[in-house]
Amino acid sequence: MKKKLEQKKYIHVSIDTFSVDIAVFVNHTFEEAVTYLKRTKKLHRLAEYLEECDSENLLEGANEGRMYPLKQGYAVFLRLEKDNYRKNIGLISHEVSHLVSFILLDRRIPLSKETDEVYAYLTEEIMLKILYGWY
Repeated sequence: MKKKLEQKKYIHVSIDTFSVDIAVFVNHTFEEAVTYLKRTKKLHRLAEYLEECDSENLLEGANEGRMYPLKQGYAVFLRLEKDNYRKNIGLISHEVSHLVSFILLDRRIPLSKETDEVYAYLTEEIMLKILYGWY
């Protein structure tokens, strides 16, 4: 039986090369995200960082998706729609673009002709991990 894509889902993306954890929440509220992370031993510290965000403004203006840099790691909130795969893939790739920029710029790797391949490989890695977790 196919899983309903509009249901709530949590996807953990770990990027070992840069020692980064990304918590991806599909159709979750802020409170649900914090509760879920607190129950997960390996990622409970992300819950603490997420709680430090201004929860009232966290998803303000984010009708479809939002990426948040935390003290360590990142949180991504996605609102995916049933039977709207093209829009969903576009939304995911948009948020992944933000992730890649933040991760690499934080490590002082600006986008240039010389670093373009690093950006492309990291984009591919994060996209694949999210898509594998989504399906």
